[in-house]
Amino acid sequence: MRCRLVPVKHHRLTINMKKYYKIILLLTLSLSACLEKDNTTFVIPPYEVTIPETIIPSSMIDSLRPYMTIYDGEDPPVIEGGFLASPMELVHASDIYVNNNFYNTKLLFSSQSCRNMICYNEEQSSAQLICDDAIVTGRGSSFTFAGQAEMHNAVAGWSCVLGLVISGERSSDGTIRRLEYANIMLEKNDPYNVLIEVGDFRVYRDSDGTTTPHSWQPSASTNPVTDNIMKL
Repeated sequence: MRCRLVPVKHHRLTINMKKYYKIILLLTLSLSACLEKDNTTFVIPPYEVTIPETIIPSSMIDSLRPYMTIYDGEDPPVIEGGFLASPMELVHASDIYVNNNFYNTKLLFSSQSCRNMICYNEEQSSAQLICDDAIVTGRGSSFTFAGQAEMHNAVAGWSCVLGLVISGERSSDGTIRRLEYANIMLEKNDPYNVLIEVGDFRVYRDSDGTTTPHSWQPSASTNPVTDNIMKL
């Protein structure tokens, strides 16, 4: 996405400071009188940043919540770096999928910005998956990553948009604790009906509870990661 700067016309704004201060004073006295009258305590809830609907609809996120933790919030930890999740195990599948034999999963988070945008690469065996313009939410050491990956297989004749959600806790030793991982089918063009249905999802986790740092770089392979989204 390209950005361009648009010139903004500046207008002079004149403020009557005496009138401004009188208004502020009256509002303060009114609020104080109300508080003294009924002894009310106002609690301002924390501002919670959630996964945008444009990435993954909230109804689908709610479907995941019974099977994995979703961390909302505007202050997630920095999660940049490469990691190895092994051994992965199936937690829940909304279809009838029962296979529990998975490749080790390499994860690479990069370019995390102050606006909590982030990029993601994944590798299973020689297959690749890429998410650009994803988001990370959370607070403290806890985070949830959410993104979309456009995938296609010209030989098999299908294409799809896959939603990814990854949650965990970034530890001071550089590892990720309690990593949870979900695939959600958002859209598909699947003439032979080999992919899971739109709205179906599968949730996995790193079964030993610790996802270790692992230095790796994405290869030039264009093979899409498919094992997690194929029907039986």
